[in-house]
Amino acid sequence: MLNKIFSIKYDEADCRTVLTILGIKIKMAGKELKENKFQEFKDAGGKITDAPQADGPLRITQLANYQLMKEVDAYCRKNGLKLWLTFGTLLGAVRHGGFIPWDDDIDVEMTREDYHKLIDLLNAETNLDFYTEMIHTPKDCNIFLKIRHKKIPDIFIDITPIDETGEVLTKTERLKLSNKIKRFRRTMNPQILKYTKTVDETKALEYIKSKAEEFFRFSQKKKIENSDIVWGIDFQHKVNDYLVYSNSTYFPLKEIKFEDSTFYCPNDIDTFLTEMYGNYMSWPKKLYAHHFRFQKDKTLRDYYSDETFEELQKFLNKTEEELNKI
Repeated sequence: MLNKIFSIKYDEADCRTVLTILGIKIKMAGKELKENKFQEFKDAGGKITDAPQADGPLRITQLANYQLMKEVDAYCRKNGLKLWLTFGTLLGAVRHGGFIPWDDDIDVEMTREDYHKLIDLLNAETNLDFYTEMIHTPKDCNIFLKIRHKKIPDIFIDITPIDETGEVLTKTERLKLSNKIKRFRRTMNPQILKYTKTVDETKALEYIKSKAEEFFRFSQKKKIENSDIVWGIDFQHKVNDYLVYSNSTYFPLKEIKFEDSTFYCPNDIDTFLTEMYGNYMSWPKKLYAHHFRFQKDKTLRDYYSDETFEELQKFLNKTEEELNKI
């Protein structure tokens, strides 16, 4: 009975300790993840901007995500939609010219309007390599969109929608609004938890849209042009106090180099990253991937499985010998 309430076990394949409390799993990295070449480089006094690039399966995962991003970005541009780099992906572009060496996914944002248009377009498509998946996280009652590759598991892009607040506020006022949103968002959790259990995506999106309209109708002044921008309340607003930004931080969008391509990015990158990370040019505490499933002593074919490995070869247009050299 106690094991159903509380348990601890070490996942050797994943190199993480899994702590389970009341059905909620918490993963903690083992030393195989923590003791890596990035940590060694940092401990030796290296500059973060000179950190070594990832290699092996992690780098292959990065390159596959990058290829997916190029295809999705091209599809959006073709259909008059815009997505732009955000969070760690934007930070990687600024600090490393591409992926943060130990990162493993791609984060982008879209306006609420383009976000829903993209969902509708991709739901009607049948001939693309990628598709949309609405993710439900019971632990923190989040609902968000992933674009996944149809034949390569664990290749995906996370998309966050943004909304307009209807006001132009001072920084102090934006922080106060952030706290109001956090409190309001918590009142939505019981209903969102219900949708995560029933996986009723249509009703979930309708509910989120109606609650966003409700919040900004009773708490904001009459909508004006170039109003402040806020992360969609699809997400649990519980991270620091950088939830509301001035319009000029985001728009007009610019372009930035990421790996060997250019993508849209916020207008004032320094303000965006500073409000999010503080001194974003300093070393973070964690130097290992959050999603990447580490497996020690495995060949690439063992790691990905034969079928996935062959799909990776086609998707990246590389031979097995070329992939083994990455």
